[in-house]
Parts: sequence; C-alpha cells; structure tokens
Amino acid sequence: MEVDPRYNSWLSQHRHRAVIGLTLISLSVNLLYPGEVFYQSKFLLILASLLAFVVTFIQECRTGNPRLFKVIALALFPLLIIAVSLLKTINVSRSEDVFWLFFSYAFLFLTLRLSRFEPLTVLSSILVITLAGFCVDVCCLYQYFFGLSDLKGLVLHSTGLNEEFKTGLLARIATKRVFANFPLPNTLAGFVTMVFPLNLFLVYLAIHAKSPIVLASGKFIKKLLQSPLATPFFFLQLSVSLLILALTQSFGGWICFLGSILFLGLVSYKRRKVPLKLTLMTLLGLFLIGAGWMVWLTHRRGFGLWNLQAPENPITLRWINYRTALHIFSDFPLAGVGLGNYGSINPRYQSSPKNVTQYAHNTPLQLLSECGILFFVLLIFFSVAIIKYWRWLHSSVLPETSLYGFLRISLFASLWAWLIHNSIDIDLYFPSLGALGVFLLGLWVNLQDRPGIPRAKEDPEKLPAPDPCLNEILAKGDPQDRPLNLEGLQSLDTRTPAGLLQPRRNFCAVAALCTMLLIGFCVLRSYAAQALYSLAIDHAEANDLTQAEGFVTKAVAIKGNDAGMLILKARLRYINSAKKGVAAFADLTSLKEAYEKATTLEPYNARYHYELSRVLYALGDVKMASLFRNRAVELFPSQPTFKNNLKFAEKPEQKV
Repeated sequence: MEVDPRYNSWLSQHRHRAVIGLTLISLSVNLLYPGEVFYQSKFLLILASLLAFVVTFIQECRTGNPRLFKVIALALFPLLIIAVSLLKTINVSRSEDVFWLFFSYAFLFLTLRLSRFEPLTVLSSILVITLAGFCVDVCCLYQYFFGLSDLKGLVLHSTGLNEEFKTGLLARIATKRVFANFPLPNTLAGFVTMVFPLNLFLVYLAIHAKSPIVLASGKFIKKLLQSPLATPFFFLQLSVSLLILALTQSFGGWICFLGSILFLGLVSYKRRKVPLKLTLMTLLGLFLIGAGWMVWLTHRRGFGLWNLQAPENPITLRWINYRTALHIFSDFPLAGVGLGNYGSINPRYQSSPKNVTQYAHNTPLQLLSECGILFFVLLIFFSVAIIKYWRWLHSSVLPETSLYGFLRISLFASLWAWLIHNSIDIDLYFPSLGALGVFLLGLWVNLQDRPGIPRAKEDPEKLPAPDPCLNEILAKGDPQDRPLNLEGLQSLDTRTPAGLLQPRRNFCAVAALCTMLLIGFCVLRSYAAQALYSLAIDHAEANDLTQAEGFVTKAVAIKGNDAGMLILKARLRYINSAKKGVAAFADLTSLKEAYEKATTLEPYNARYHYELSRVLYALGDVKMASLFRNRAVELFPSQPTFKNNLKFAEKPEQKV
C-alpha cells in the first residue's frame, strides 16, 4: 500500500521508531521490575500500549488502510468475550485490574500487527529485549551469591509483614530460590526460556555478520554485530541465561527449555537434511541430560519427582490446581467467577491450607474458571482456525527466505516455550512475561508480510472483470491517432469507494479516539488510587499512621469499590483513635461497616467474614458474629484458625 505524499510528515516517517521505542521502554521496565497483576509497573505498559495504538491508528486512518477495522475487530474479539465476565464477578476491583492488563495486551498486539518494521527496528527490538534479560540475569546472580543474607536480615527485622508470610519467605530464602525482583522462580525460569532462542539468534548473527538482515539494518547495527566483541558477549549472555535456569531449580522451566530445543533441532533436521541417526542420537543425549538434571533437582529440593505423596511435588500441586479450576467452572459455568478471581474462591475447594494458591498454574484452565462457557467457545474457535490454516502456519514457521528466515524460527521457538509455560504456569497474569509473549507474537505476525512467505494464488473468479469497452479502446488505439487520455477516463467517476468511505473513516477515527481518552482516564484513575494505597501501606509500616490515614482516605475517594482500601481506612482510623485515647464506639462501628461492605464487594473472601465476626463480637452482637464466623468456615473449611479459635459461641439472647 502506497503512502499518500500529503501525509509524508515527521509523524509518518518516524512513528514506527517512536512507537517501538515507547513499547520497548515499558516492556523493559516490567522485565526489570516484574510482578503480578496488581503491581504498579503494569500501568506504564497499559498507558504505553494505549498511546502507541492511538499513534498507529491515526496514521492508518490517514493512509486509508482498507483492512484497518477488520484487523481491529478480529483482535478485540477475544477481549470482548473476556469482558463479559466483568458483568458478573465476585470481586469487581480485581477483575478491573486484570482486564486493564489484558486490554494492554490486545492493543500492543494491534500496534505491532498494523505497523511495518524495517530490519533496523526489528534487530534493535531483539537487542533491547536480550540486553534487558542480561541485566535481569546479572541482578539475579548478585542476589543469589551476595544479597540473600541481607534480604534475610531485612525480613527478620520487618514488623509490617504477616507472620505466616514471613515464615514462608524465610523458608524460600533458605532454599536460595529467591531472585532479585522476580516474585517466583518459575516466572524467572519461563522468562529465561523465552529469551534463550533470541540469544541464540544473536550468536548466529554475530557469526554470520554479513547476512542479508545485518546488511539491511543500518550502519550502527552492522558495526555492532561485526565488532570482535559481539560474539563473545552474546555467548556470555547465552551462558549466563543457562546458569540462571539451573539455579531456579524449576521443573517447568526445563520442560520449556527442552521443548524449544527440540523444536530447533527438528527445524535443523528438516532444513539442513541432518542424518536421521545423528538427530536421534542427539535427541537421546538431550533426553538423558534432561532426565539426569531432573533427578538432581529432586534430590536438591528434597523429594522424588514421582513421589506423588510429597507435599512439594509440582505434579501433585498442579493436578490439584487443575481439578479446582474444573470444579469452579462446573459451579459457575455461564460467566465464571470473574476475571482474576480464581485465587479468591480457591480456599473453598481445598482440603488443606497448603493447597491454597492464587493461580491455577495453567492459563487456559484459569481463564475457563473465570470467564465461563464463552471462553470455552473461544478455545474451540482458535482450534478450528489453527486446523484450517495449518498449511499457512507451517510455511510461516519454516520459511524458505534468507532475510528473516532464522529470525522467524527463533521467534516461534520463543513463542513455543511461552505456550508450554502457559500450560504449566500463568504468564498472562504477570505483566513481564505476558507483555513479552504478546510482543514476540506481534513481531512474528508482523514479519509474515515480509518477502519469503509463499502467497496464496489469487482466484481468477474473484478478480474484477475488465471493462470490455476499455479493452477495445486499448487494443485498437484512438481512432483519431491522438494519445489516449487516461486521466480523462479516471475522472469519469470521481466518487470512488475510497472517497465515499473517507467521511465514515473520519467519524470512526474520532469515535475511537474519544473512547481511548475515556479509557486512559479510567486507567489513570485506577493508577492514582493504587499509588495512594501503596503510600498508605508504606507510611503505616513506618508507624506514621496519621499520614497513612490521609493517603488511604484519598484512595477511597478515587476508587470506593476496593475492599482492601475500605478496611485499611477504617482500621487506621480506629488505631489512631486508640493511640490518642479517644477510641469510641463510633470508631468500632465504622470498622464494622467497612467489613460489612467488604463482604458485599467480595462475598467469597473468608478472611473478611472472619474479621467481621470478631468486630461484631466486640460490639456484643454474638448472634451475627457466630453467623459470619460460620460463613468464614464454609468459605475456607480447611483453615484451622476459623474452626479452633472459638473465643465465642452462640449464646441465647439476653432480654433487655
């Protein structure tokens, strides 16, 4: 598609680099400061994805992309199905947070799908991702060998951590499975396995520094890859990533790693015609190495992998999580429990508190339990689409082109590792791995429009029939031997389809931009509330309760449907009054009202029901206290605290 010269502005020339630069900055921040869905680093990703999409959308509207709205509709279709779960959810606040994250994934993919990146931008993106990964690996190595003792002392002297959480964290530190900012070693292992094929691709480029993609990428990238230090540095990146993967002691990480290596081995066999005997011997050797490593890991972590009775066995724990997800789906089949609420209702289905988890460790199963039957329909739709377009997918994975061939293979190996990791973990609920996977998927899809992918032959029956009159004129020539005026022929009908569609496109563009502004306002509102809430917690841990109460009051004023904020506000008010010696019945009543609203906002939160029962008992309402205590036991039947801590029992009402 040609670009209209009228729109050859600075934005048209540099928007690709600006968009990809903004996206890479937000992605790198989430990789260096990763966390779960409720971490504040996700808001940079959401806002960056929104802004990048707006810039791309404006440019595509101005150039008249005929497939623009079709591509947007197809990309937003899964998001609309997921959004249905927001209408009937057991925790509105958490569902909103997860939806904004999934929203950013959709618009990040759309931005990459609609853009057209040159080799310089593509290679720069790969270099930035691998460099961010190398920084993460170095930070993890430093903490593993030097920082764990300092972290242990910090946890021991902390007064703001829950004792149960502190005990678990100290146990994790004792196993040395704590790595920098990554909350879980499994998450770090998944990240390493996704970046490994990209590191391998850079090693390949450093060795083949005169490959077509390097020569087409510009002077800076060419000098960088042709430098004598490039090859040893990329080999260092590769080695450090493998070391980090070994230190995580993650079974799932090694499964993903072996899966990507197996894929690359099969591709090498198919393209380079490696002898079958050598291929089988290599795969057998890799299998023996992997099996030996698994045996060492089981010894290191203190249990046998096939000892399914061991409490820390990952196979047993994942089976419990998968079964719980299916039970939740059977109980809430229509709309699920709401996006992000698997962990909220999980205690209801467990026979032991040790089995309680926030995530199902399987992204499709967790989304099935949270979104209901519509997500199941979406899975069937994707399965049918993959089967229908299998030949196109096969030609895309194994292209015959020399320019982007190995890059496409490396990207697909990373995506294959990401897919495997999503089946044994929950990458989409972590902005770091979720955004990285979506970015690589969008980049891989973007490269499918590059030369080298066999195009489907046009169906002659679908081509527009030529005008017979025009053919006759062109064949016989002008009867008066004058030059044929093609401009006159083109001006016979000035109302071209593009001209008719332009006002409609302008209206759609304005409507879409207004929608983006509204969404941006909602995201900033949510970010402001969470930022103030975090400041309140920080000041509360520092015993500055007055300032903490002020921050949480502002957070509640912005977002009044968050149960945690409401409870913190009431508790801080009660504690401040008690410290001043003016604690009154009204403060305790305010705390009771906060817990009552919290149980309404999160009706399946056993902890809120139990705490409400304690407040009601302090107020003398023994009957209601017993009722809410029993409800807490019903929601978390395996929690011994709710059963054994019987400081009150239902008594007959006293006549006044």
